[in-house]
This record gives sequence, structure tokens and C-alpha cells, in this order.
Amino acid sequence: MWQFENLARIYNINWGTGGDDGAMYFFHCWGCGTLVPTQTSQPLLRVYCAECKETVPQKLDEDRRLYSEVRARLMLDRALSILERQDAHMYEYREPAQVIAEKIAGDPGAFDSAHEMIAAMELVRNSVRAKIHPSVGSYRPDFLLPAKKVVLEVDGYMHKHSKLRDSDRDIKMRRKLGPEWEVVRIPTKYIEQNAKMLVKAIDELAAYKRKARKQHSGIVPAWYSDRDAEFWEDVLYGKR
Repeated sequence: MWQFENLARIYNINWGTGGDDGAMYFFHCWGCGTLVPTQTSQPLLRVYCAECKETVPQKLDEDRRLYSEVRARLMLDRALSILERQDAHMYEYREPAQVIAEKIAGDPGAFDSAHEMIAAMELVRNSVRAKIHPSVGSYRPDFLLPAKKVVLEVDGYMHKHSKLRDSDRDIKMRRKLGPEWEVVRIPTKYIEQNAKMLVKAIDELAAYKRKARKQHSGIVPAWYSDRDAEFWEDVLYGKR
């Protein structure tokens, strides 16, 4: 028997019937390495034995769950490290951090980035109720702030290449929520510089956009996106 198995590891063994040419072919299981008979000489997919077909997906699901949990904890640690580099009074963030830790313990995928976690901690620290990744039509924005009538989006570096797409998304979300709502986009670089100004910036940016709409028949002018960065700098450094 050992000779048969040894040869089978090297050659496709013609054994019995099967396949288009009446042959049976053998390939190593990707899970445990045992030989598995197939009816094709060139399988396109990975070959598994009957036992591994059941156990391998289960093991992968467990690995994904563990990875998601570890990733979320590391993300929270990074968020706290970013705050420490801003010389934040970390005792003020202990309770908000515990709220985030409890959230990710039950839902490791609740946040997409450390910057979202910082934004969430600032909202908790300032007693601002928020919905995380709610459904707004076909979209799932980062945060919904019902009391402020604000959709909060935390924009990473790549968003500077998708301004038109983001603008279209904002219009459709406001259409779904109502004209009294505004979408406020927070570039992550500002969160990294001065996170404690987040809530003030949300309020002032929302007010700024509402004023612009009122002055221009409900439309935010095209030049707003260019002025947006200047406004952010003023809020960030306390000029407003």
C-alpha cells in the first residue's frame, strides 16, 4: 500500500472509472495532506478531503473572529497613543475609552479606524449621542448625531481623491434625512492635531454650511470646499 501512496504523490493514478477519460485522479488535501480522489486531472479549486471540507471553514471563521478582536484592541491603543501625543489630559478619556472598549468587545468591527475611535471618544466625553455606521438610504456614514442634525464623516487621506463622489453621497444622504441636516467631514489630520476641538468644530462647520445655504438659495457654493480647509484651520487653532 505504501508503494501505491508513494507513486500517487508523484503521478496521477488511473484507478477505476471517472472523469471524461474514464480515469480517477488523486491530489493532496490542502488541509491535512492526505490523498483525495477527483474526477478531473486539473482541478481549478483547492482540493479538500471530506473532514477538512467541514473543519477548515470553521477554523477560518474562528481565525477571522480572533483577528477582528485583536485588530480592534490594537486600533484602540493607537487611538489613545494619538491622544497622548497631543498632550491630552488622559484622565478625561478613561471613561470614554472604556465605553469604546465595551463596544468593540461586543462588536469588534464597529469602527473602521483609530480616528473614528477618537471621534467617538470625543463625542462621549462631550455627552453627544451618536449612532455608529447607521443606514442612510444605501449609505452607512461614520456617525449620525440626531440632536445636532449632523452626519459626521471621518475622512482619511484617500478622500482627497474622491471629492466629487463624496459630494454626490452627501447630497443623497441629505435628501434622505431632510434639508435641516448637514454633512460635516473631518479630515483625519485635524483629529491627529487637536482632537479636543472636534465637537466645537462640528457645531461651527454645520452652522457655517447652513449660513451658506441660506445665503445661496439652499445650495452650498462650489467655492465652499476650498474655504473648508481655511475654516478648519481657524477652528483648530482657536481663531474662531
